[in-house]
Amino acid sequence: MKRLQALAMAVVLLASTLRSYGQGQFSGYVFGDYYRIVSNHRSELKGKNGFWIRRAYFTYDRKLGENVSSRLRFEMNHPGNFTSGQATPYVKDAYVAWKLGLHQVVLGISPTPTYAKIEDLWGYRAVEKTPLDLHKLADSRDFGLAVKGKLSPDGGLSYHFMLGNENGVGAENDAGKCVMLALGMQPIRSLYLELFAGANFHKESDSRILQAFVAYLVAGSQFGLQYSDYREEQGSKETRVRLVSGFVTTRIASDLKLFGRVDRLFDPNPAGDRISYLPMDPLAKSTLLILGADYGKSPDVRIMPNVEVVKYGARPGGQKPATDLIPRLTFYFAL
Repeated sequence: MKRLQALAMAVVLLASTLRSYGQGQFSGYVFGDYYRIVSNHRSELKGKNGFWIRRAYFTYDRKLGENVSSRLRFEMNHPGNFTSGQATPYVKDAYVAWKLGLHQVVLGISPTPTYAKIEDLWGYRAVEKTPLDLHKLADSRDFGLAVKGKLSPDGGLSYHFMLGNENGVGAENDAGKCVMLALGMQPIRSLYLELFAGANFHKESDSRILQAFVAYLVAGSQFGLQYSDYREEQGSKETRVRLVSGFVTTRIASDLKLFGRVDRLFDPNPAGDRISYLPMDPLAKSTLLILGADYGKSPDVRIMPNVEVVKYGARPGGQKPATDLIPRLTFYFAL
């Protein structure tokens, strides 16, 4: 708690000082839930309930020149393994970016190409992560060099390339590296398509991801469909996780939206029991259903009642895990 208070005080003092000198911009936001686990494949979790902060961000952006900018962002969150640990801060973003016409070069810890656009179009990170992020198959950030921009003046063709450590926001701990490339196409305003390929090379294991995504955007509504294929080879052992995900969001009033999403895993996810806030059975195929509403008079304060349901197929021995049912009241507010 002392570390959290010290960081918050330091951020406030830094923001106040920088504002007084007219330098940079400070921003941030927080989201979390009141949750109740009605049923779960892990019997010891049934009945648990409470409040938690799943994310708190403090961000400082500064323009260093006409075409140069930088960002420093801290993240904090309560533990997602149902323990009573405290929120621990760490660096989420730390990069400098150079704008070169239609292109941008980014050096440091920055968002990866894997699902940055998908998360933007899904629009409800406060409710749930995008599928690859949720299932711990890919990181949202990496330390490296990225180049992104537009391949056509009208912006109909775009790209995002990155060479990174493949260790998330952590320091490099081996000689392995990752290469990622996303190619986007928007032939008409209402249609967006994206292809992604990524490969990670390490001494003990290699992995790769192939992904296709399409989104249809109409007035007040968005539809998205994603297919991802993850493979990891570790010696003679191969792990494969394939998934398809679809979402829809629609505005029914000026202050009210509805949203829904379905994620279907065609293979068990060995990392399922390590998923924060929503651990899943690592031995069974699963289907995640998310339904909810988004209410707020201002985009800076939102209340989002929602429910997450995870249904499982049979484990290798034939036993079928119990369904996970977690209603939540999710909140979001800007700082």
